[in-house]
Amino acid sequence: MPFGGMAMTPKSVIYDLLPDEYIPQTALILEGEDPIEKVKSLGLLYPIIAKPNQGLKGLGVETISTEGELINYGQKFNLPFLIQEKIPYSNEVGIFYCRFPKAEKGFITGVVQKNFMKIHGDGNHTLEQLIQANPRFNFQIERLRNLWKERWGEVIPKGEEITLLEVGSHTRGAEFINISHLVDEKLTSKIEEIAKRIPGFYYGRFDVLYKDFESLKNGEDFKIIELNGAMSEPTHMYDPANSLWNAWKEILKHWDIMAKIAVQNRGIPIRKTSFRKGLGLFFENLNLEKLLKKQLLN
Repeated sequence: MPFGGMAMTPKSVIYDLLPDEYIPQTALILEGEDPIEKVKSLGLLYPIIAKPNQGLKGLGVETISTEGELINYGQKFNLPFLIQEKIPYSNEVGIFYCRFPKAEKGFITGVVQKNFMKIHGDGNHTLEQLIQANPRFNFQIERLRNLWKERWGEVIPKGEEITLLEVGSHTRGAEFINISHLVDEKLTSKIEEIAKRIPGFYYGRFDVLYKDFESLKNGEDFKIIELNGAMSEPTHMYDPANSLWNAWKEILKHWDIMAKIAVQNRGIPIRKTSFRKGLGLFFENLNLEKLLKKQLLN
C-alpha cells in the first residue's frame, strides 16, 4: 500500500491488493474515458456507486441512478473516479485489525456499526422539518437540501422511512455505535485470513457491507467497500456513549500499536518515504479535502 495508506493513496491500488471475491466489481475512470461505455462493458446495472479514486471521509461517494447522473458526476469532480456495483446490503461496519510483523496471529481492536441517516414520516411534518429536528442531520443541511430538493417541502407520509444518505461516514451524518463486544474467534479468523493475503499489511480498518452479522462471521454475504491503512481512525471511539477522554485513550493506544509495527518493520528492505515527501502528501490531502467539500455543494 503506497505510503502505508497515510495519505493520497489511490483506492484503485488498494482494491488491486484485496482478494477479488471480497470486493465489489470496480473500474477506474480516467480523464477522457467514457464512463457510460465502461459501465456497459462491465455489465453493471444502475444504480451504481461512484467515488473519487483519491478521497477521504466519504466525500464524493454518490449513488448514481442514470447515465445522465454519471456524466454530471464526472464533470462535477473532474478527477479520476471509480465506479462500482451497488452492494444490496444495508448494514455496514468498520473492523480495525492489527498484527505485529513478527507475530503469527493478529487481533481486532474494535468494530463500529454505522447507521445511515434516516427519517421516519409522521404524516404531519415536511422532509425539511424532520431533518431540522435532528441535530446530527443539521450539520448536513446544505448537502441534503441539494440531494432532496424535489421532496424538501413535502409532508412525508406516516410510516415511510427515507435513507437520506447511504454513506457510512461520521462526517457525513452516520451514527457510529461501538459493537466490539461482538468480536469472536470466527470473525477474527476471517478478517485475518483476508489481511494475510495483502502483502505487507499489518494495520488498518476494513469497511464492510454485510447481510447480517452471523453471516459475516461465517465469511458469507459481505463485501469490503474500503480498506484504510495508516491514516485509519479507530472509529468505534465515536460512539455517542463514549467520553472524550476514552476517545483520546483509544487514539493513543492505536498510535502505540502503529509505532511498534514500524519498529519491527525497520529491517525489511522496502522503500521508505522521506519526511519531506510525507509532509507534502499531508498538505495534498488537505487540499483534496477542501476541493471535494466545495464540489459537494455544487
